Amino acid sequence: MSDINKRISEIGVVPVIKLNNPERDAEPLAKALCAGGLPVAEVTFRTAAAEEAIRIMASEFPDMLIGAGTVLTTAQVDEAVAAGAKTVTLCDTAGTMLPAEFAEFIKNQYEASPSLKTVALGVACANSIYMAEACAISAVSLGASQISAAAYPINTASIAGLARILAQKSDSIGAVCGIRTTILSRIIERIEAICHSTKNSSSVLSGDDDSGVFLTSHDDISAVSQAASKLG
Repeated sequence: MSDINKRISEIGVVPVIKLNNPERDAEPLAKALCAGGLPVAEVTFRTAAAEEAIRIMASEFPDMLIGAGTVLTTAQVDEAVAAGAKTVTLCDTAGTMLPAEFAEFIKNQYEASPSLKTVALGVACANSIYMAEACAISAVSLGASQISAAAYPINTASIAGLARILAQKSDSIGAVCGIRTTILSRIIERIEAICHSTKNSSSVLSGDDDSGVFLTSHDDISAVSQAASKLG
């Protein structure tokens, strides 16, 4: 495990942020994260301000681990690394690439941006054609050491699916998976119970159903707090 990945593992959480006004917000946000024990952040290239946000945060807080996310182009790779990013996450946001196509995309980025070899490479693949895990694994075989994935079934790679692949194929792709799949399965079952998509917000803790706690994307912080309280 690289020093960067080891540090991320030790911290445990990576806040993903999008800034529109980095001159105003980047420094105080970085200060707050560090003060709160989270000296790490991934700044997404979903706005034109991403490069400047990374530059400010990396300059003012040099010990902070700053990454660049939602990186789609060679120009963005170069901008992110030059600004001080220590990780770069390349994305297939459409989720329509086959594994060979995504591998070719990664190869082309390495060739076009030599600076990419100086940072930790991550990948994020949408799952529109159900190829997210396969595409991510194709990138691992080319040097990617980070994969964006989810425990709950959304349009991205599945943690459980990746864990199964890595458990069976780690030797052939030169990767090591330390995930305890049995424990992961139990966690995922609990998450699915909490986030059950067939329930609406009005059913949360209604008292009519004591089979569990159910939340959806429409629930507010109050509903989440009540659910957390019920779960202990």
